[in-house]
Amino acid sequence: MMMDALQVHIYVSSWCDKGCPECYYPKDLGFMGPSTSGAVILWLCNLLKTENVKMLKVLFLGGEPLTKTGMILQMIDGINFYKPELTKPHPDGEFLIFTNGDRLNPLILDEFKKRKVRVVLNPCHDPIEKIESKINLNKAYMGGCSLAIALDEFNLARLPELTELAIRQKSHIRTNRLYHGGVIPGYIEKYKESMTKMFRLLLLSDWVMWPNFIMESTYPTWEGPKNPNACGRWLLIVDPDGGIRSCNADMETKIGSIYTHKKMADFEFSHRWSAKTLPECQGCEWITWCQGGCPYTRKLTYGTYEKRSPFCEPFKELFPLLFELKSRWKSRSKMTCEM
Repeated sequence: MMMDALQVHIYVSSWCDKGCPECYYPKDLGFMGPSTSGAVILWLCNLLKTENVKMLKVLFLGGEPLTKTGMILQMIDGINFYKPELTKPHPDGEFLIFTNGDRLNPLILDEFKKRKVRVVLNPCHDPIEKIESKINLNKAYMGGCSLAIALDEFNLARLPELTELAIRQKSHIRTNRLYHGGVIPGYIEKYKESMTKMFRLLLLSDWVMWPNFIMESTYPTWEGPKNPNACGRWLLIVDPDGGIRSCNADMETKIGSIYTHKKMADFEFSHRWSAKTLPECQGCEWITWCQGGCPYTRKLTYGTYEKRSPFCEPFKELFPLLFELKSRWKSRSKMTCEM
């Protein structure tokens, strides 16, 4: 048997100097140690071989992952050295760093470039001018830069301005709405309003933006009836101590450890991003792409996974705009292939 894809998120640090109040990851002074990072390399490469993984994607996060830049470079080198030759690089980039960018410098970026690592920049609450400076620094070495915008109240209000920056810099956007947004008064309405403005600006521009991850964690460029979410199937979260969870934000979803869980059959996922058990989602034209919305958001809003997302109505209005972006992206990709 061959496993089509495996996505692993590795948290090398739980410390960050930003202190953003809405960040989902617990902040302390915990770091991944060298013995653990070595164990992660061996665990992952053995898993790739055991499961005959066709495609691998590894994300490094925190806290601020660049507090452990040397360790990340060593882990990438180790994974590249030990992984099975049949495992193909992910077409969107095999290694990604999610960072606030404060520690980026020419030396680090040069090392990332050698290893074909993609940088995804979290703007946090930086001024637009500072964000643009970080993008320009990254582009000078890497050729491009994506933005992962955490949609707290501050960034929701300036999402159109951030979108204009992305258009100007030819940057792709990933928006991360708050997991607990469903219980914040007025948040859903503000989300719909700001996201609509973002889509309109993108569709009126000449910039053909990659549409994946711009709404929830969906892959709208995928075709067919498959569930376009990794959650609960082929996504594993590794914490600094080597513990493994099934959800980035939900600390209660621990399902194992790199020291005890060596193959996918060892894991019992506590939840899965699927609308199969949600009667209210059946018959919806967007069920393939939405799957009822993020399970953790449902849990925080209703205390259960067995209800559809509180963002259901905004999603129904936004999905047609998302698929306009998809159409533009697919058309551009087709033209590029034919040239």
